[in-house]
Amino acid sequence: MTMVRHATIWGIGVSALLHTLLFLIPVALPVKAVPTKIAFYMLPPDKPAPEVKKQIIPPKPKPRPKKKRVVKPVVKNAIVPEEQIVQKPPEEVEVEPEPEEAPPAESAVAEPVGPVRTVFGEADAPQFLHRVMPRYPSIARRRGKEGYVMLRLTIDAQGQLQHVEVIEATTRAFADAAVKAARKSRFLPAKKNGRPLLVQADLPIHFRLRR
Repeated sequence: MTMVRHATIWGIGVSALLHTLLFLIPVALPVKAVPTKIAFYMLPPDKPAPEVKKQIIPPKPKPRPKKKRVVKPVVKNAIVPEEQIVQKPPEEVEVEPEPEEAPPAESAVAEPVGPVRTVFGEADAPQFLHRVMPRYPSIARRRGKEGYVMLRLTIDAQGQLQHVEVIEATTRAFADAAVKAARKSRFLPAKKNGRPLLVQADLPIHFRLRR
């Protein structure tokens, strides 16, 4: 038992010594080498420094002296002697005679502004292209009455009837019959110097019974 104990103590001592030696011996671990990049720079050749031009500032112009404004006194109602008055001769102006107006042509005839008044049967009156005779009123026929109507027809330059006006009439029945007949008729326009005109022509109509 004593030998075994001694052997155990001896082994523990040897083990402790070995561990102590391991801590004392430096251990070299492998370290990877990091490649180092070397940069080469090309320096430019020596150039002379650029010349710096000097900026020449022109001198400021000297201010001109201001001229004094001389105000002349105004003399009102100044009397100038006759010797100093110089009369200028009047300038000659040529006056051209005005051109004479040409006389109006004989063929030119002033056209009337409004409708021309005339009567059927005259030279400058319109004419019937197709005349419709008025119908005799039956009441007047039965009573044996005769009548008279004066119409005023407005006819344009194309021969169209524009307006019918009753100027005079015996009775209303005679007037209505005359107006209806005039509106159904057709006309040729009135002419003066070969030109058609707008006219107002009076048309007399007599209602008479046959005996």
